[in-house]
Amino acid sequence: MFEKQSNPYCVLLLLKSFVTAAIPW
Repeated sequence: MFEKQSNPYCVLLLLKSFVTAAIPW
């Protein structure tokens, strides 16, 4: 788990990965 809130980009990538895993396009 990445707990680096210093980099919003990292969080964005994580969110995108989560969404992709939750909703297969």
